[in-house]
Amino acid sequence: MEGISREHRPRRSGKIPDVKTLTRLYFAAPPFLLAAFIFYSSGRPIPRPVAELEISDKLLHVAAYAVLAFLVSRWLGFQKPKASLKPIIALSVVISGFYGVTDEFHQSFVPSRNPDVLDAVADFIGAALGAPWGVLLIRRFRK
Repeated sequence: MEGISREHRPRRSGKIPDVKTLTRLYFAAPPFLLAAFIFYSSGRPIPRPVAELEISDKLLHVAAYAVLAFLVSRWLGFQKPKASLKPIIALSVVISGFYGVTDEFHQSFVPSRNPDVLDAVADFIGAALGAPWGVLLIRRFRK
């Protein structure tokens, strides 16, 4: 295509994302994917094997929201590498915990599910346990 000027050359339709964009996606996508999975799961009837488990569903809430807060704080820590740890951790706990509250509200519309204040408390506890680890992981590998 040497004889054709730049303006008349066909453009490539697919642009390969640069490393910066892929890195941002690597940190941003997991919390959103987990939040979508939680939303999907809480919109379904409780599966029989989960209902028959010997462990409390509160432990499942703590674990799920600890992972969510870990991913949120990891993402925020990546976005603001020079920010203080405390605000990032606090914001991660608030975002994850509030998502838990909205999820409990969502469950009020699902047959065979009931919203539970203690589930929301377990969500906040899990968020408080998981949030510090995401930021600390980012800070450790940035050095």
